Amino acid sequence: MKFLFPCLMLVLAHLSFAQSEWVWIIFARAERTIHGIGLKDPALKMKAERLDESLLEYHPLHRQISEWSRITLASDYLSQLEQDDLVTSAYYQSTSGYNTNTDFYDKLGAALDDMYFKVKACLLNNGNAVGSVSVEVRTKKSGVEVSNWRVVCIAKILQLYPNFSPTAFPQLSSPTKWNLAPGNYVMWAEDPTTGTKSATQEIPVDRDEECDLAIP
Repeated sequence: MKFLFPCLMLVLAHLSFAQSEWVWIIFARAERTIHGIGLKDPALKMKAERLDESLLEYHPLHRQISEWSRITLASDYLSQLEQDDLVTSAYYQSTSGYNTNTDFYDKLGAALDDMYFKVKACLLNNGNAVGSVSVEVRTKKSGVEVSNWRVVCIAKILQLYPNFSPTAFPQLSSPTKWNLAPGNYVMWAEDPTTGTKSATQEIPVDRDEECDLAIP
């Protein structure tokens, strides 16, 4: 099997794939490398073990890569997953015998979470590929729904990189709905007339979701 996987990657590198099929490739890389990541931090180790279990259950190498070409990926799915490839980078850094800096490990934690929710979305969909989930958000003040607020979000993994910006849901609340890539998000609401902002809220998404944002 150690010989099979590098050969598989070499074959894939010479073929022309739809962008969505790179999801399968990154999942497959992570499944092969995550066992070798040496993590001493308990929180990171727990995140890695959770992802490891989900990848073992999903087992991308036993699935058809072509199923990813038949679905539509939500905006930013690939941008998020490109940062998630830190999981593979962490393996090579672990085996090379030198320590990584704090910034790397902060990003690794977010990458482990993000990939976990992407894999979990497939598992919740009977193992079938999932490129987006529907997220419906209601803005509420003291439990009462209030309309005409702009809901803004950014994937937590992208928030750690300066070249990515938050994006607003296409309509004002409430409710407002958007198809997002499965992942871990930071969300808040803004009053477009006054600029008032709500507190941020971390919202993990691995299936169609309805959630509330408290506004001031």
